[in-house]
Amino acid sequence: MATIYGNNGEIKISSTAVGEVKSWSLTISRDTIEDTSMGDDSKTFVYGKASASGTIEVHFDDDDSAQGTLRDAVINGTTVALDLFTNASATSGTDYYSCTALITSQDISVEMDSIESRTYNFTVNGAVTKSAV
Repeated sequence: MATIYGNNGEIKISSTAVGEVKSWSLTISRDTIEDTSMGDDSKTFVYGKASASGTIEVHFDDDDSAQGTLRDAVINGTTVALDLFTNASATSGTDYYSCTALITSQDISVEMDSIESRTYNFTVNGAVTKSAV
């Protein structure tokens, strides 16, 4: 498999592209449950429930409706349907991850010699599905 240049990654919210994306991350994990019994010499575990969370970082664009959706989700407590693309969404074979997310926080960063940015943190509500274009 070839390496993928991250410059072309994308995010869509309900099919609307988020503008000015700097980065995104998604962490998928699974609980482990100890099932060690008396008499066992070593601990043993089984898998439990899966969960996921992540971040979206953008250059702030007040005219971008998808960025507005992220902001409003934090303020109003609404969920968003996210599609996180590892490459351009128009590229055949591009992997993407879909989920319903609760946007849990918005970090605003303003620096003297930098473009104003926003970082949105999210927790996935339910399962993450992986597909390809």
